[in-house]
Amino acid sequence: MAWVDEIPGVVMDAAFWWIGVEDPGTPVEEVGDLSLEVSYKLRTLAILALLGKASTDGFVHGCTRAARARRLYLGRLADEGVDRDHHRVSGCYEPLLDAIAAGDMQLVGEIDRLSPEDFRPPDEYEDDYCYAQLLQRLCREPVPETELEPLLDRFASYLDGEDNPRFSVCRALVERDEEGFAAAFEDFLASFEESIQEKIARGQLEDVHVLAQRHLSVEGLAILRLADRRGVPTSREYLYCPSLARLPASHPCPEP
Repeated sequence: MAWVDEIPGVVMDAAFWWIGVEDPGTPVEEVGDLSLEVSYKLRTLAILALLGKASTDGFVHGCTRAARARRLYLGRLADEGVDRDHHRVSGCYEPLLDAIAAGDMQLVGEIDRLSPEDFRPPDEYEDDYCYAQLLQRLCREPVPETELEPLLDRFASYLDGEDNPRFSVCRALVERDEEGFAAAFEDFLASFEESIQEKIARGQLEDVHVLAQRHLSVEGLAILRLADRRGVPTSREYLYCPSLARLPASHPCPEP
């Protein structure tokens, strides 16, 4: 597969789905699913820009737009006074990771402010809730340090001794633990690789989105961005997290 040849088709597909998210005539109860779908496609487009064109701008802008779809959905709910919706939960954190990976902390803050702070079962799991709440707080300026340990404790209580790379990464970031972060991030990447191999073994359908997203971890890049913000040293290159994707864009992402 030539990555660059896949870009036009993904652009058209994402644009089609974006119309549904942006259209005020789309029923509000449908916008959540649509927004996550368009974010997924724009995340692929971001990765294709990096793999096929070595374009940092293309990667950053693709991630930014993936996160903007989430902001659009949350804003629509706020405008219509809708508090409870299946996808209005912290656990839908992938677009938040897109914004963090893009380094757009203003967009991260907008998503944070539009998102609920309370745990909302059965629409999310408690570990996902704790993880997302930690991510949001680590992006705030200033970081509310006193709120981090209680969230870590809640996360640990839910896990009940089970190993979890996301928890370990968060703990190292909260504690600004260089050695702990290095080990936790290595485990995170190993878990990412293991997940890929499990899906291959199950015969996962290999479309362009699946194949592209096996080559790069937007979540890993977001974690590295947070490490930089916390002053935790990192290596220049990691598997699934190339240094080219960690550079800033040369110019802001145009709307939408």
